[in-house]
Amino acid sequence: MVVNIHEPRKTGSVVCMQRLPYDLARGALTPDTIQGFPVNRNLERLRHARTILYDSVGAGMTRSSFLLRK
Repeated sequence: MVVNIHEPRKTGSVVCMQRLPYDLARGALTPDTIQGFPVNRNLERLRHARTILYDSVGAGMTRSSFLLRK
């Protein structure tokens, strides 16, 4: 699981999902723990992945997803 909404500069949940490729490319994501759950643990493998499915569900049950193929 990759998470970027727990950092202060981020906004809403579904809106943040589109920022993930940008944050991943510039090294803005860091390994962390949220409420005891580890997040962002495989960032190096994700940077080199050839296919990534981005998926998010917002607080109002708005869903957003896209498939990135390199």
